[in-house]
Amino acid sequence: MKHLILVVSAVLIAAMTAHARLGESVEDIAKRYGQPTTAPYAVEYIYRDYGDTQAWYATADLHVLVVFQHGKSKYEMVTPKDTTTKLSPSVIRALMEANAGGSTWLSPKETAGGTNWVRQDGGARASLTVDKKALAVMITAGGREGF
Repeated sequence: MKHLILVVSAVLIAAMTAHARLGESVEDIAKRYGQPTTAPYAVEYIYRDYGDTQAWYATADLHVLVVFQHGKSKYEMVTPKDTTTKLSPSVIRALMEANAGGSTWLSPKETAGGTNWVRQDGGARASLTVDKKALAVMITAGGREGF
């Protein structure tokens, strides 16, 4: 039983550290994910609304889009590499926890388009698509504020 608890704890810690955090620099994100990869698809509207540059990264299972403004992450979106699968609850939880920024996420609001959260301090929001294939977290100041 003790061994199981240690294994579960290690997996959760690894999942939490595998996700970038809003406000991190280009260098910090490169340390976390490695060098940017080729974009699996274009997302011009996010680039325009949130920052001045964007980059795609890849993990073993995920594509990660990061939009930077003045060298700091302002928008991050994760999607499964396997387009037939959904994001796992552990990936969703880890990304949300990594981007809590010392605050807490308020209770989610379900809409026809998916699930939305706002951070209690008002500094960020998150949106999970209804098909659970994409989760985005973003700084609220200077971007699109509403859902």
